Amino acid sequence: AYQVTMAPDLPPYLHGDPLRLEQVLLNLLANAVKFSHEGTIGLAITLVETTEERLMLEFRVSDTGIGLSPKQCETIFAPFVQGEHSTSRRYGGTGLGLSICRRLVTLMGGVIMVESEPGKGSVFSFIVRFQPASATEKQTPAPKNNELNVLKGARLLLVEDNLINQQITRMQLTHAGLLVTVASNGREAVELTLPDVKPFDLVLMDIQMPEMDGYEATRRIRQQWSPEELPIIAITAHALAEERRNCLDVGMNDHLAKPIDVVQLHAALCRWLKPQPGALQAQEMETEPAVPEDGFRNLPGINYDDGLERLGGDQQLYWSLLRSFAGENRLVAQRLETLMNAGNLKSARLLVRALRGGAGNLGIMELSATAAELERALVREESAAARSLMADLEQRLALVLAGVTHLEQLLPADN
Repeated sequence: AYQVTMAPDLPPYLHGDPLRLEQVLLNLLANAVKFSHEGTIGLAITLVETTEERLMLEFRVSDTGIGLSPKQCETIFAPFVQGEHSTSRRYGGTGLGLSICRRLVTLMGGVIMVESEPGKGSVFSFIVRFQPASATEKQTPAPKNNELNVLKGARLLLVEDNLINQQITRMQLTHAGLLVTVASNGREAVELTLPDVKPFDLVLMDIQMPEMDGYEATRRIRQQWSPEELPIIAITAHALAEERRNCLDVGMNDHLAKPIDVVQLHAALCRWLKPQPGALQAQEMETEPAVPEDGFRNLPGINYDDGLERLGGDQQLYWSLLRSFAGENRLVAQRLETLMNAGNLKSARLLVRALRGGAGNLGIMELSATAAELERALVREESAAARSLMADLEQRLALVLAGVTHLEQLLPADN
């Protein structure tokens, strides 16, 4: 059973950090469910202090689960600690989420505590500071330019196997003045973060990759660097609570869903990157000759406005990436057919996932949606549905490729 209690004197609007608060609550509630086979999971929110300048709210997450000993309560928020080894084996997970919860609560100007007895459940509570806000004020403003400016010169490791996603995310980062190194899989990321290699300030980690996925790469990196020393932000295919939980469990600090929204990306960087001692200029990028806007708007299957917005309005880069996308995916239907005939469903899923991500980032939304349906069918091993969706995918992709090719032929030879 679940029980949520909110004090009647809570104000309807507050100034705070909704993303950090959401992460802490999701983690604590997921723990409560994970370690409770019966009984009640509770969430209680009360106002403990109020002045003209600030409000202090207490959040209490209670469960009727296995509980903790006094010794465990003393160390449960430390990095890499979770109860006893027998608990880890039985329930899974590593407990890294609680260490990150403590850091997030501290960043919100608060403190987190635990009360528990073995066999009698636990109560995790935290008190955080908010500011009063009116109903007309925006609740989640984007980072201001001066907040991003202090991050210029930070060294980021982008771990992403898809070339289109690499280029788009790299552009979003370099336009903010950050220095970016790219790794194409988790194994490269582990090698680039060894103690004898110059460390980065932050890692953006894709999850689904060949050779070594993001989860395993993060586990190995965490053997060398703590979440405070080297923040890792997951880049995942879905904004699901379970996926967020999995990311926190292996030691990641945060989570972004694809296609990456530039405002959310900048907000995450402001949360986890430390101000840099000097502001460096953004890396120069190669550009393509300009293409008339009308040419883009006439391309079938492509939402030009959506794709351009994701690239910060850079039309030249948009055209460059469209051409790269077309070149990379001209034979994808044949490759997918070969993998399906060979029964290699894992590689087929990865191929479709890469196509979905690249298409979504460029505003090719119908193709991206079809690829998402096909990916789900492959996961469920529904061969008849997958075959039908493959035909639909091939038609939509052919339409997009034909449009890009037609536009290329209309442009001067040096374009």
